[in-house]
Amino acid sequence: MKKAIIFLTLYILLSVPVLGIPLQDTFSSFQRGSQRVSSTDFSQRCMISTIREFIPSMMYQVKQKQTSLVHNPLDNSLFSPQDIELQDDAFHGSESLHFVEWWYFDATFDFGYSIQVNFNVYSVLSQGFASVSINVYQHGEPLVSEREFYEITEFYASTETPDIAVQDQPVMQGYIDNATGHWIYDITLELGNISIDLSYEGLTEGWKGITPMGGWGVILPEAEVKGRLTFNNQDVHHVRGIGYHDHNWDVTVFAGLNYGWFWGNIRTENYTLVWADILTTWYLDEPLLVMNRRYNGYHNIQSEDITVRVDNIRWNHGMLIPNTILLDVHKNELDLHVEMKTSTLQYVSIGGVINYWRYHLDCTGELMINGETEYIDNIHIAEFIRFRFY
Repeated sequence: MKKAIIFLTLYILLSVPVLGIPLQDTFSSFQRGSQRVSSTDFSQRCMISTIREFIPSMMYQVKQKQTSLVHNPLDNSLFSPQDIELQDDAFHGSESLHFVEWWYFDATFDFGYSIQVNFNVYSVLSQGFASVSINVYQHGEPLVSEREFYEITEFYASTETPDIAVQDQPVMQGYIDNATGHWIYDITLELGNISIDLSYEGLTEGWKGITPMGGWGVILPEAEVKGRLTFNNQDVHHVRGIGYHDHNWDVTVFAGLNYGWFWGNIRTENYTLVWADILTTWYLDEPLLVMNRRYNGYHNIQSEDITVRVDNIRWNHGMLIPNTILLDVHKNELDLHVEMKTSTLQYVSIGGVINYWRYHLDCTGELMINGETEYIDNIHIAEFIRFRFY
């Protein structure tokens, strides 16, 4: 745990130059390993030597990246989703000097429960650590929040299949059901006073793409989720609902050159819409939207056909944060209008540098496609991450 905290501190220090905070000691490295993500203990002298070696190179890369973004912020950033295979949700690693990779799950259940689960891998100086978190909500209000940090030797992530184990215990297993062809994910995890045993069965086709933030695979745009939530080893709740799973990789210090991003997903009776708005600056954005029809592929909407607006802006933890998000698409036989109002809003500070808000949004609107209308009226989880203070 102590070593993980040290690595986390180092990672934050690596990131602050591109977040607008001047710092000279910027460094990191992590190489792609074999099937097990492993680390080698470094002596203090070796670490200092490595830091001195990487500082000039890293600062040069940051400066070059900042210059290119000033001249053409959206160059080569058009999003083009592609089909996925099971290995796309395995551990990717990176050749970058330092990076983060994570697997994200959420679900909204009956009886007002919702859940969010994360498995994260961080790299620092060819070493690393991992974290696992569970957040449970009832009617959007935080009910349980647990997070544990682990040395990388306690964390296993396959490079071939979506399999993760912590301290030799399987916590995430993904596979394709031979009978139905559906993608199945089993999540079995116990942290603090909460344990979960959930099964996700995909209802839509996944996809992947490259964004200015790194690699992004939306593995399960929509899934049926069922299982158990157990509180304090005795209070068992059997739950059923709709969930989502994605995977981000090769997220490096350069992601912090952007202002931040919004992300969310919306569902109608037959469609799932995964949307994001990447903010290169506070006034320049690149909206993304991919629409899935159940068991019938996906369709990418071009940025020029998408409009994302914000309203009802209020102060939250010293920053102005929108409490209403408006999403519109007008293209040929497709018209979409969605109003997303904040039901609840949770703030998390990541190391005192990165600011993160998790929304439960009350979404209402209409999707009109090929002369048919589908209505939107439900609660969804969304996020806003902000790298800069200005």
